[in-house]
Amino acid sequence: MFIYDKTAGKWLINGVLRSGHPYQGKENTYQIARKNYLDEIIAGDLMTVFDFTSASYDWTADDNGSGKLTKGSRVVTNTPLANYSLPSSGRDEFLDMVAQTPYMPALHHGKNIYFGNMENGTVTLKNNIDQGAGGLTFEGDFCGTAYHR
Repeated sequence: MFIYDKTAGKWLINGVLRSGHPYQGKENTYQIARKNYLDEIIAGDLMTVFDFTSASYDWTADDNGSGKLTKGSRVVTNTPLANYSLPSSGRDEFLDMVAQTPYMPALHHGKNIYFGNMENGTVTLKNNIDQGAGGLTFEGDFCGTAYHR
């Protein structure tokens, strides 16, 4: 559920659907979203890569659930990826109750990556990248390619 803050001039999240019939739009209940909690979740789950100009990134992964995003010879950031040495099931550290969707530490190890470049860019996958539950968001006009030996 979103609310509009007229003073700040922007939309804010007020709550998330907890139960009900969202397609029918009735009997819905919402859990109020605490700002500090949402900020903590986003900070722990989002990596930002930003460059004002066009950029080409290379992305490589090791076999231990981590990777590197590089621009030329410079390491831009280390990227957590799916890590299958972690348990395949477990308990979400943020939930005190049993979630309806299983928590899988091996897949939840990945992060969301935001490429904030305002111009063209490329991301070249140098080997197999398993980001797990992470996603990619591109601000500019990006092209994803695979490395061919």
